[in-house]
Amino acid sequence: MSSSGITPINSGPLILRTYLNSSSNNTYAVGPFDDPVPENRVLVTSTGGLVVPSDTMSVSTLFISTLTGPPANDWSDYLFWNNSWQVGSTQIHLGSNAGQLNQGSESIAIGRLAAQNNQGSRSIAIGGLAGYDPLGGQSPSSIAIGYQAGARLGQGAVAVGYQAGDGQINSGSVSVGYQAGFVGQCANTVAIGFEAGRSTQSDYSIAIGYQAGEAAQHSTSIAIGYRAGFQGQPASTIIISALGSTINGSNTQACYIAPIRATSDTAPLVYNPTTFEVGYNGTKTFVIDHPTDSSKYLVHACLEGPEAGVYYRGQAEVPMGADSVAVSLPEYAKYISKVFTVQITPIFSGKKRSTFYEVSNVIDGSFVVYGEPGQFHWHVYGKRSDIVVEPLRSTVEVQGNGPYRWISSSH
Repeated sequence: MSSSGITPINSGPLILRTYLNSSSNNTYAVGPFDDPVPENRVLVTSTGGLVVPSDTMSVSTLFISTLTGPPANDWSDYLFWNNSWQVGSTQIHLGSNAGQLNQGSESIAIGRLAAQNNQGSRSIAIGGLAGYDPLGGQSPSSIAIGYQAGARLGQGAVAVGYQAGDGQINSGSVSVGYQAGFVGQCANTVAIGFEAGRSTQSDYSIAIGYQAGEAAQHSTSIAIGYRAGFQGQPASTIIISALGSTINGSNTQACYIAPIRATSDTAPLVYNPTTFEVGYNGTKTFVIDHPTDSSKYLVHACLEGPEAGVYYRGQAEVPMGADSVAVSLPEYAKYISKVFTVQITPIFSGKKRSTFYEVSNVIDGSFVVYGEPGQFHWHVYGKRSDIVVEPLRSTVEVQGNGPYRWISSSH
Protein backbone atom coordinates (compact mmCIF):
# COMPACT_ATOMS: atom_id res chain seq x y z
CA MET A 1 0.00 0.00 0.00
CA SER A 2 1.28 3.46 -0.76
CA SER A 3 -0.02 6.98 -0.49
CA SER A 4 1.42 10.47 -0.33
CA GLY A 5 3.07 10.89 3.08
CA ILE A 6 2.60 7.22 4.01
CA THR A 7 5.56 4.86 4.13
CA PRO A 8 5.71 1.23 5.17
CA ILE A 9 7.83 0.10 8.08
CA ASN A 10 9.43 -3.29 8.48
CA SER A 11 10.61 -5.36 5.57
CA GLY A 12 11.57 -8.91 4.82
CA PRO A 13 9.26 -11.96 4.89
CA LEU A 14 5.94 -10.24 5.54
CA ILE A 15 3.10 -11.44 7.70
CA LEU A 16 1.80 -8.18 9.23
CA ARG A 17 2.78 -4.60 8.51
CA THR A 18 1.77 -1.15 9.79
CA TYR A 19 1.76 1.95 7.64
CA LEU A 20 2.98 5.06 9.46
CA ASN A 21 2.17 8.64 8.51
CA SER A 22 5.56 10.28 8.61
CA SER A 23 4.21 13.68 9.61
CA SER A 24 1.83 12.71 12.44
CA ASN A 25 3.11 9.32 13.53
CA ASN A 26 -0.44 7.95 13.22
CA THR A 27 -0.79 4.35 12.09
CA TYR A 28 -3.33 4.14 9.22
CA ALA A 29 -3.53 0.43 8.48
CA VAL A 30 -2.49 -2.98 9.57
CA GLY A 31 -1.03 -5.41 7.05
CA PRO A 32 1.43 -8.31 6.96
CA PHE A 33 4.27 -8.08 9.48
CA ASP A 34 7.72 -9.51 9.99
CA ASP A 35 8.02 -12.76 11.87
CA PRO A 36 9.63 -12.41 14.31
CA VAL A 37 8.73 -8.77 14.87
CA PRO A 38 11.39 -6.65 16.57
CA GLU A 39 10.24 -5.52 20.01
CA ASN A 40 8.23 -2.30 20.12
CA ARG A 41 8.16 -1.99 16.33
CA VAL A 42 4.48 -2.97 15.82
CA LEU A 43 2.25 -1.54 18.50
CA VAL A 44 -1.40 -1.01 17.49
CA THR A 45 -4.79 -0.61 19.09
CA SER A 46 -8.27 0.45 17.96
CA THR A 47 -9.94 3.57 19.21
CA GLY A 48 -13.37 4.43 17.81
CA GLY A 49 -12.70 2.25 14.83
CA LEU A 50 -9.36 3.99 14.09
CA VAL A 51 -6.01 2.27 14.21
CA VAL A 52 -3.60 4.44 16.19
CA PRO A 53 -0.16 4.00 17.77
CA SER A 54 -0.13 2.53 21.26
CA ASP A 55 2.47 1.50 23.78
CA THR A 56 0.00 -0.57 25.82
CA MET A 57 -0.13 -3.60 23.54
CA SER A 58 2.92 -5.56 22.63
CA VAL A 59 3.29 -7.87 19.69
CA SER A 60 3.28 -10.83 22.04
CA THR A 61 -0.43 -10.26 22.65
CA LEU A 62 -1.35 -10.63 18.95
CA PHE A 63 -2.99 -13.95 18.01
CA ILE A 64 -2.02 -15.32 14.65
CA SER A 65 -3.98 -18.33 13.35
CA THR A 66 -3.53 -20.53 10.30
CA LEU A 67 -6.68 -22.01 8.62
CA THR A 68 -6.44 -25.77 8.67
CA GLY A 69 -8.81 -28.40 7.27
CA PRO A 70 -8.98 -31.96 5.99
CA PRO A 71 -6.61 -32.90 3.20
CA ALA A 72 -7.86 -32.85 -0.40
CA ASN A 73 -7.81 -35.92 -2.59
CA ASP A 74 -7.95 -34.66 -6.20
CA TRP A 75 -7.39 -31.54 -8.25
CA SER A 76 -10.20 -28.97 -7.72
CA ASP A 77 -11.57 -30.65 -4.58
CA TYR A 78 -13.41 -28.04 -2.53
CA LEU A 79 -14.33 -27.39 1.10
CA PHE A 80 -17.88 -27.13 2.40
CA TRP A 81 -19.35 -26.62 5.85
CA ASN A 82 -21.29 -29.38 7.58
CA ASN A 83 -20.75 -28.53 11.26
CA SER A 84 -17.07 -28.78 10.36
CA TRP A 85 -15.00 -28.23 7.23
CA GLN A 86 -15.23 -31.19 4.88
CA VAL A 87 -13.91 -32.00 1.42
CA GLY A 88 -16.44 -32.35 -1.39
CA SER A 89 -16.47 -35.54 -3.43
CA THR A 90 -18.23 -36.36 -6.74
CA GLN A 91 -21.21 -34.12 -5.89
CA ILE A 92 -21.23 -30.32 -5.97
CA HIS A 93 -23.46 -28.30 -3.66
CA LEU A 94 -23.26 -24.58 -3.04
CA GLY A 95 -25.79 -22.48 -1.15
CA SER A 96 -27.83 -22.74 2.01
CA ASN A 97 -28.83 -26.41 2.43
CA ALA A 98 -28.28 -27.15 -1.26
CA GLY A 99 -28.09 -30.89 -1.90
CA GLN A 100 -28.24 -31.43 1.84
CA LEU A 101 -29.69 -34.93 2.12
CA ASN A 102 -28.83 -38.00 0.04
CA GLN A 103 -27.40 -36.13 -2.94
CA GLY A 104 -26.67 -38.59 -5.74
CA SER A 105 -23.28 -39.08 -7.35
CA GLU A 106 -22.10 -36.75 -10.12
CA SER A 107 -24.96 -34.32 -9.33
CA ILE A 108 -24.90 -30.52 -8.92
CA ALA A 109 -27.01 -28.34 -6.60
CA ILE A 110 -26.40 -24.58 -6.54
CA GLY A 111 -28.68 -22.13 -4.75
CA ARG A 112 -30.67 -21.92 -1.54
CA LEU A 113 -32.42 -25.25 -0.91
CA ALA A 114 -31.60 -26.36 -4.44
CA ALA A 115 -32.33 -30.12 -4.63
CA GLN A 116 -32.21 -30.30 -0.85
CA ASN A 117 -33.60 -33.84 -0.60
CA ASN A 118 -32.73 -36.99 -2.53
CA GLN A 119 -31.25 -35.44 -5.65
CA GLY A 120 -30.78 -38.23 -8.16
CA SER A 121 -27.44 -39.07 -9.69
CA ARG A 122 -26.13 -37.06 -12.67
CA SER A 123 -28.81 -34.39 -12.18
CA ILE A 124 -28.46 -30.59 -12.04
CA ALA A 125 -30.37 -28.03 -9.96
CA ILE A 126 -29.37 -24.36 -10.21
CA GLY A 127 -31.37 -21.58 -8.54
CA GLY A 128 -33.24 -21.01 -5.33
CA LEU A 129 -35.50 -24.01 -4.62
CA ALA A 130 -34.64 -25.47 -8.01
CA GLY A 131 -35.31 -29.20 -8.01
CA TYR A 132 -36.70 -28.85 -4.47
CA ASP A 133 -39.22 -31.50 -3.48
CA PRO A 134 -39.73 -32.00 0.26
CA LEU A 135 -41.75 -35.18 -0.37
CA GLY A 136 -39.63 -36.91 -2.99
CA GLY A 137 -36.63 -35.66 -4.82
CA GLN A 138 -35.17 -34.70 -8.16
CA SER A 139 -34.96 -37.76 -10.41
CA PRO A 140 -31.71 -38.98 -11.97
CA SER A 141 -30.30 -37.34 -15.10
CA SER A 142 -32.69 -34.39 -14.91
CA ILE A 143 -32.00 -30.65 -15.13
CA ALA A 144 -33.73 -27.84 -13.22
CA ILE A 145 -32.52 -24.26 -13.76
CA GLY A 146 -34.36 -21.26 -12.31
CA TYR A 147 -36.20 -20.32 -9.16
CA GLN A 148 -38.48 -23.22 -8.15
CA ALA A 149 -37.84 -24.90 -11.49
CA GLY A 150 -38.42 -28.64 -11.67
CA ALA A 151 -39.83 -29.23 -8.20
CA ARG A 152 -40.84 -32.79 -9.15
CA LEU A 153 -38.75 -33.65 -12.17
CA GLY A 154 -38.98 -37.10 -13.71
CA GLN A 155 -35.97 -38.98 -14.99
CA GLY A 156 -34.25 -37.29 -17.91
CA ALA A 157 -36.58 -34.27 -17.76
CA VAL A 158 -35.48 -30.66 -18.29
CA ALA A 159 -37.03 -27.54 -16.72
CA VAL A 160 -35.54 -24.10 -17.36
CA GLY A 161 -37.16 -20.87 -16.16
CA TYR A 162 -39.08 -19.45 -13.23
CA GLN A 163 -41.30 -22.25 -11.88
CA ALA A 164 -40.88 -24.18 -15.11
CA GLY A 165 -42.01 -27.75 -14.51
CA ASP A 166 -42.72 -26.81 -10.91
CA GLY A 167 -45.23 -29.57 -10.24
CA GLN A 168 -44.96 -33.14 -11.52
CA ILE A 169 -43.02 -33.02 -14.74
CA ASN A 170 -42.65 -36.61 -15.91
CA SER A 171 -39.81 -38.51 -17.52
CA GLY A 172 -38.36 -37.27 -20.78
CA SER A 173 -40.24 -33.96 -20.74
CA VAL A 174 -38.85 -30.51 -21.52
CA SER A 175 -40.18 -27.19 -20.24
CA VAL A 176 -38.46 -23.88 -21.00
CA GLY A 177 -39.89 -20.50 -20.01
CA TYR A 178 -41.86 -18.80 -17.26
CA GLN A 179 -44.18 -21.47 -15.76
CA ALA A 180 -43.81 -23.60 -18.87
CA GLY A 181 -45.11 -27.08 -18.01
CA PHE A 182 -45.98 -25.62 -14.61
CA VAL A 183 -48.18 -28.43 -13.32
CA GLY A 184 -49.12 -31.90 -14.52
CA GLN A 185 -46.77 -32.08 -17.50
CA CYS A 186 -46.86 -35.69 -18.66
CA ALA A 187 -44.13 -37.88 -20.08
CA ASN A 188 -42.19 -37.09 -23.26
CA THR A 189 -43.74 -33.67 -23.80
CA VAL A 190 -42.23 -30.33 -24.84
CA ALA A 191 -43.34 -26.89 -23.62
CA ILE A 192 -41.34 -23.84 -24.71
CA GLY A 193 -42.47 -20.28 -24.06
CA PHE A 194 -44.28 -18.18 -21.48
CA GLU A 195 -46.85 -20.48 -19.80
CA ALA A 196 -46.61 -22.93 -22.68
CA GLY A 197 -48.17 -26.27 -21.67
CA ARG A 198 -48.79 -24.70 -18.27
CA SER A 199 -51.43 -27.10 -16.99
CA THR A 200 -52.00 -30.81 -17.70
CA GLN A 201 -50.04 -31.24 -20.90
CA SER A 202 -50.66 -34.82 -22.01
CA ASP A 203 -48.19 -37.43 -23.25
CA TYR A 204 -46.17 -36.84 -26.43
CA SER A 205 -47.60 -33.36 -27.05
CA ILE A 206 -45.66 -30.23 -28.04
CA ALA A 207 -46.45 -26.59 -27.23
CA ILE A 208 -44.22 -23.80 -28.53
CA GLY A 209 -45.07 -20.12 -28.11
CA TYR A 210 -46.74 -17.70 -25.71
CA GLN A 211 -49.44 -19.69 -23.85
CA ALA A 212 -49.41 -22.35 -26.56
CA GLY A 213 -51.22 -25.47 -25.26
CA GLU A 214 -51.74 -23.54 -22.03
CA ALA A 215 -54.35 -25.87 -20.49
CA ALA A 216 -55.45 -29.47 -21.11
CA GLN A 217 -53.49 -30.08 -24.29
CA HIS A 218 -54.38 -33.63 -25.27
CA SER A 219 -51.94 -36.36 -26.23
CA THR A 220 -49.86 -36.43 -29.43
CA SER A 221 -50.94 -32.91 -30.38
CA ILE A 222 -48.79 -30.00 -31.57
CA ALA A 223 -49.41 -26.30 -30.96
CA ILE A 224 -47.08 -23.67 -32.41
CA GLY A 225 -47.65 -19.92 -32.14
CA TYR A 226 -49.31 -17.33 -29.92
CA ARG A 227 -52.08 -19.08 -27.91
CA ALA A 228 -52.23 -21.93 -30.40
CA GLY A 229 -54.24 -24.74 -28.80
CA PHE A 230 -54.77 -22.45 -25.82
CA GLN A 231 -57.53 -24.45 -24.09
CA GLY A 232 -58.35 -28.13 -24.57
CA GLN A 233 -56.58 -28.83 -27.85
CA PRO A 234 -58.00 -32.14 -29.18
CA ALA A 235 -55.82 -35.22 -29.38
CA SER A 236 -53.62 -35.88 -32.41
CA THR A 237 -54.11 -32.41 -33.89
CA ILE A 238 -51.73 -29.83 -35.28
CA ILE A 239 -52.35 -26.10 -34.77
CA ILE A 240 -49.95 -23.61 -36.35
CA SER A 241 -50.93 -19.97 -35.98
CA ALA A 242 -49.45 -16.59 -36.81
CA LEU A 243 -52.74 -14.72 -36.34
CA GLY A 244 -52.03 -13.29 -32.90
CA SER A 245 -55.34 -14.67 -31.60
CA THR A 246 -56.55 -17.91 -30.03
CA ILE A 247 -57.11 -21.09 -32.07
CA ASN A 248 -58.22 -24.15 -30.09
CA GLY A 249 -59.43 -26.61 -32.75
CA SER A 250 -62.52 -28.79 -32.45
CA ASN A 251 -61.78 -32.11 -34.19
CA THR A 252 -59.34 -34.89 -33.36
CA GLN A 253 -56.75 -35.95 -35.94
CA ALA A 254 -57.05 -32.58 -37.65
CA CYS A 255 -54.69 -29.87 -38.87
CA TYR A 256 -55.35 -26.15 -38.35
CA ILE A 257 -53.16 -23.53 -40.02
CA ALA A 258 -53.64 -19.78 -40.13
CA PRO A 259 -53.13 -17.69 -42.11
CA ILE A 260 -53.10 -19.39 -45.53
CA ARG A 261 -52.92 -17.39 -48.75
CA ALA A 262 -55.73 -18.04 -51.22
CA THR A 263 -54.59 -18.98 -54.74
CA SER A 264 -56.19 -20.16 -57.96
CA ASP A 265 -54.15 -23.38 -57.97
CA THR A 266 -55.99 -26.68 -58.06
CA ALA A 267 -54.91 -29.14 -55.36
CA PRO A 268 -56.34 -32.08 -53.43
CA LEU A 269 -56.18 -30.22 -50.10
CA VAL A 270 -59.20 -28.32 -48.81
CA TYR A 271 -59.16 -25.44 -46.36
CA ASN A 272 -61.86 -24.10 -44.06
CA PRO A 273 -61.25 -20.34 -43.64
CA THR A 274 -63.64 -20.17 -40.66
CA THR A 275 -62.14 -22.91 -38.47
CA PHE A 276 -58.70 -22.76 -40.18
CA GLU A 277 -58.71 -26.54 -40.65
CA VAL A 278 -56.76 -28.13 -43.50
CA GLY A 279 -57.91 -31.50 -44.86
CA TYR A 280 -58.37 -33.53 -48.00
CA ASN A 281 -61.41 -34.87 -49.82
CA GLY A 282 -61.39 -38.44 -51.10
CA THR A 283 -63.85 -37.67 -53.91
CA LYS A 284 -61.97 -34.61 -55.21
CA THR A 285 -64.80 -32.26 -54.46
CA PHE A 286 -64.69 -28.50 -54.27
CA VAL A 287 -67.15 -26.10 -52.67
CA ILE A 288 -68.54 -22.85 -54.07
CA ASP A 289 -71.22 -20.48 -52.85
CA HIS A 290 -74.71 -21.51 -53.91
CA PRO A 291 -75.91 -18.99 -56.52
CA THR A 292 -79.59 -19.02 -55.47
CA ASP A 293 -79.78 -20.30 -51.87
CA SER A 294 -77.49 -18.59 -49.34
CA SER A 295 -78.28 -21.24 -46.71
CA LYS A 296 -76.51 -23.89 -48.81
CA TYR A 297 -73.16 -24.62 -50.41
CA LEU A 298 -72.73 -26.02 -53.91
CA VAL A 299 -70.41 -29.04 -54.06
CA HIS A 300 -68.94 -30.26 -57.36
CA ALA A 301 -66.66 -33.22 -58.00
CA CYS A 302 -63.91 -33.98 -60.51
CA LEU A 303 -64.19 -36.58 -63.28
CA GLU A 304 -61.78 -39.50 -63.23
CA GLY A 305 -60.63 -41.84 -65.99
CA PRO A 306 -57.80 -44.13 -67.13
CA GLU A 307 -55.99 -41.43 -69.12
CA ALA A 308 -54.79 -37.87 -68.88
CA GLY A 309 -57.56 -36.33 -70.98
CA VAL A 310 -58.70 -32.92 -72.22
CA TYR A 311 -61.93 -31.73 -73.72
CA TYR A 312 -63.21 -28.92 -75.96
CA ARG A 313 -66.80 -28.02 -76.70
CA GLY A 314 -68.85 -25.46 -78.58
CA GLN A 315 -71.79 -24.73 -80.90
CA ALA A 316 -71.86 -24.52 -84.72
CA GLU A 317 -74.29 -24.58 -87.66
CA VAL A 318 -74.55 -26.11 -91.12
CA PRO A 319 -75.67 -23.03 -93.13
CA MET A 320 -78.68 -22.98 -95.49
CA GLY A 321 -77.81 -24.32 -98.92
CA ALA A 322 -74.85 -26.30 -97.59
CA ASP A 323 -74.41 -29.86 -96.47
CA SER A 324 -71.33 -29.49 -94.24
CA VAL A 325 -69.35 -27.11 -92.06
CA ALA A 326 -65.76 -27.16 -90.75
CA VAL A 327 -65.11 -26.64 -87.05
CA SER A 328 -61.67 -25.67 -85.72
CA LEU A 329 -60.28 -26.44 -82.29
CA PRO A 330 -58.01 -23.97 -80.48
CA GLU A 331 -54.74 -23.61 -82.35
CA TYR A 332 -52.69 -25.17 -79.54
CA ALA A 333 -54.87 -28.30 -79.20
CA LYS A 334 -52.97 -30.30 -81.81
CA TYR A 335 -49.73 -29.74 -79.87
CA ILE A 336 -50.90 -31.02 -76.47
CA SER A 337 -53.44 -33.75 -77.28
CA LYS A 338 -54.17 -36.60 -79.69
CA VAL A 339 -56.64 -39.45 -80.40
CA PHE A 340 -59.69 -37.18 -80.57
CA THR A 341 -63.32 -38.27 -80.25
CA VAL A 342 -66.09 -35.96 -81.56
CA GLN A 343 -69.73 -35.96 -80.44
CA ILE A 344 -72.53 -33.99 -82.16
CA THR A 345 -75.93 -33.10 -80.64
CA PRO A 346 -78.56 -31.43 -82.93
CA ILE A 347 -80.40 -28.40 -81.55
CA PHE A 348 -84.20 -28.33 -81.88
CA SER A 349 -85.23 -25.66 -84.38
CA GLY A 350 -88.92 -25.35 -83.44
CA LYS A 351 -90.27 -28.13 -85.62
CA LYS A 352 -89.68 -31.83 -85.53
CA ARG A 353 -87.35 -33.13 -88.18
CA SER A 354 -85.14 -36.09 -88.84
CA THR A 355 -81.69 -34.66 -88.40
CA PHE A 356 -78.68 -36.86 -88.85
CA TYR A 357 -75.10 -35.65 -88.69
CA GLU A 358 -71.86 -37.37 -89.50
CA VAL A 359 -68.42 -36.15 -88.57
CA SER A 360 -64.88 -36.58 -89.86
CA ASN A 361 -61.78 -37.30 -87.84
CA VAL A 362 -59.90 -34.39 -86.33
CA ILE A 363 -57.15 -33.54 -88.77
CA ASP A 364 -54.64 -30.79 -88.14
CA GLY A 365 -56.81 -29.28 -85.41
CA SER A 366 -60.20 -29.26 -87.18
CA PHE A 367 -63.09 -31.55 -88.16
CA VAL A 368 -66.04 -31.42 -90.61
CA VAL A 369 -69.70 -32.02 -89.75
CA TYR A 370 -71.95 -33.33 -92.57
CA GLY A 371 -75.76 -33.05 -92.62
CA GLU A 372 -78.73 -30.87 -93.45
CA PRO A 373 -78.76 -27.22 -92.44
CA GLY A 374 -79.22 -26.65 -88.73
CA GLN A 375 -77.51 -25.91 -85.44
CA PHE A 376 -75.70 -28.41 -83.25
CA HIS A 377 -73.50 -28.72 -80.18
CA TRP A 378 -70.12 -30.36 -80.50
CA HIS A 379 -67.92 -31.97 -77.87
CA VAL A 380 -64.35 -33.19 -78.51
CA TYR A 381 -62.28 -35.39 -76.15
CA GLY A 382 -58.55 -35.82 -76.56
CA LYS A 383 -55.76 -37.66 -74.78
CA ARG A 384 -52.79 -35.70 -73.50
CA SER A 385 -50.68 -38.68 -72.52
CA ASP A 386 -50.78 -42.34 -71.59
CA ILE A 387 -50.69 -43.58 -68.02
CA VAL A 388 -50.01 -47.03 -66.60
CA VAL A 389 -53.46 -47.95 -65.34
CA GLU A 390 -52.65 -51.29 -63.70
CA PRO A 391 -49.00 -51.29 -62.59
CA LEU A 392 -47.52 -54.26 -60.77
CA ARG A 393 -46.81 -53.54 -57.12
CA SER A 394 -43.37 -55.07 -57.53
CA THR A 395 -42.34 -52.55 -60.20
CA VAL A 396 -43.45 -49.21 -58.73
CA GLU A 397 -42.97 -47.05 -55.64
CA VAL A 398 -46.05 -45.40 -54.15
CA GLN A 399 -45.89 -42.08 -52.25
CA GLY A 400 -48.41 -40.16 -50.13
CA ASN A 401 -51.32 -41.09 -47.86
CA GLY A 402 -55.07 -41.33 -48.31
CA PRO A 403 -56.76 -41.28 -51.73
CA TYR A 404 -54.12 -39.01 -53.28
CA ARG A 405 -51.25 -41.43 -53.55
CA TRP A 406 -49.02 -41.36 -56.58
CA ILE A 407 -46.26 -43.32 -58.25
CA SER A 408 -42.99 -41.43 -57.88
CA SER A 409 -40.51 -43.74 -59.56
CA SER A 410 -39.91 -47.26 -60.82
CA HIS A 411 -37.63 -49.79 -59.18
